[in-house]
Amino acid sequence: MSDITLQQMEIFVAVAERESLAGAAKDLYLDSASVSRWVSRLESTLGVSLFTRTNHGVELTDDGRFFYYTFKPVLKHIRSAINSRGRKYVLSDNVLHIGCSDFDEIIDFIGPVISRFESEHPEILVNFEVMGSRELQESLVYNYYDVIVCYSSMGNYLEFNKKYVHKFDSYLLVPANCEAVNGDSVDYSKLEGMDFYRTIPPEMEETEGRILNLCKSLGFTPGQFKYVPSQEMIALTVKSGQGFSIGGQTMAGKDPSVVRAFKIDNPYEAQRLALVWNKFKEKTAVKAFVDSVEEIKD
Repeated sequence: MSDITLQQMEIFVAVAERESLAGAAKDLYLDSASVSRWVSRLESTLGVSLFTRTNHGVELTDDGRFFYYTFKPVLKHIRSAINSRGRKYVLSDNVLHIGCSDFDEIIDFIGPVISRFESEHPEILVNFEVMGSRELQESLVYNYYDVIVCYSSMGNYLEFNKKYVHKFDSYLLVPANCEAVNGDSVDYSKLEGMDFYRTIPPEMEETEGRILNLCKSLGFTPGQFKYVPSQEMIALTVKSGQGFSIGGQTMAGKDPSVVRAFKIDNPYEAQRLALVWNKFKEKTAVKAFVDSVEEIKD
């Protein structure tokens, strides 16, 4: 492990997330041959095979998934440490730090909102960062960001305001090749005993109870509840056939031949998007941003 470089980890993570050597090479401004060599060197150093080739590109092996889950948080913490060194302006009233959950449907919604805000308020500098649910919750508690954008299920804190700004449909996300999937329908009874994966922290026991009741109403009982730090890891876990999840359609929409999404008519909770900010440390920039987004009502 001492011979592993940050560049090797960056390249490996990029290939894992793009599921393509060529795609990762394009993102990293490298050629495919160089990416392939870097991956081969990493595999040689670790003594394991990280990828298998498919008709669509590459996919992680079991060892590959283990090292992806290990390297991804390391890279995020390094980037965060580097970014924090330049935050001398953090208390400036015309700088707005926004932390966002890494779910695709959330990013797809809030991206245009932030772009519009920036065009309407050129005097405010917006710093926007995406992260996993666990990191986002910690950043909220320690006031690392002025505003965070997350699902309403993130939790409630007395010192924070919360504004609901969007509502998403909920979908059951299952591996496309599991026996429960039959064309455009799903036989829920065949999901019996399959593990459920999510990113919300495990201390939220009431959420587990609601999920369990929902699954039973659909005709099956899940296996274990397992927690991972990011949406990316949920997607990889479902794609690999290790379990199922509940979330937005965009997680499956990219490649329905790998993950299928089935709409849930009566979900265990509304998938609402919330803006959350500290009510005792509200800057002018925070108020301007929050007021720029229309609130939804139940």
